[in-house]
Amino acid sequence: MASKAQIAANRRNAEKSTGPQSARGKAAIGRNALSHGLTAARIICFDESEADFAAFAEGLRAALEPADPVEAQLAERIALCAWRLRRAYRVEAELFNAFRKTQPQFHDTEIGTVFDCATMQMAALARYETALDRALSQAQRLLERYQARRRAAVENYETKPIFPAESEAGAEAKPIPPRPPSQSRDAPPEI
Repeated sequence: MASKAQIAANRRNAEKSTGPQSARGKAAIGRNALSHGLTAARIICFDESEADFAAFAEGLRAALEPADPVEAQLAERIALCAWRLRRAYRVEAELFNAFRKTQPQFHDTEIGTVFDCATMQMAALARYETALDRALSQAQRLLERYQARRRAAVENYETKPIFPAESEAGAEAKPIPPRPPSQSRDAPPEI
């Protein structure tokens, strides 16, 4: 248990430590806990640019042709999952390169050696990749279902009849017979 003097000293020291002040320093420490970026809250990580992501997402949106907000959300999910899946491939390549740099005795060995020696990292990467692939496939299936329903609704669209007589199956519109001019409105019709 810390004494009162230690607690007071810690508080005084904490007031002096305010972290980085510049935008560059804040941006640098903002990624301290980021290891691979596959589950990052931020979409753009490492060497990626917002312009590249925007072009990638716009290309996917144009190809997927969302027609309503639900389809647009699914198209966005597809873009996010596909972007992160692309990152997984780069992370895997970097894992191999880093392993070969840190383990010079394995420089000219086969890929299987890296899997044997870096089992934990490769297993974690495989889990993330599988989860992203599953999420991407699910979003694509949902979008395809929504679009198929929308297309079917458009193809099967029939105009609804205005008059009840038109709504009977196979019935033609029944015109109302004209009244003879001698008959008044208040008199019952002759049968």
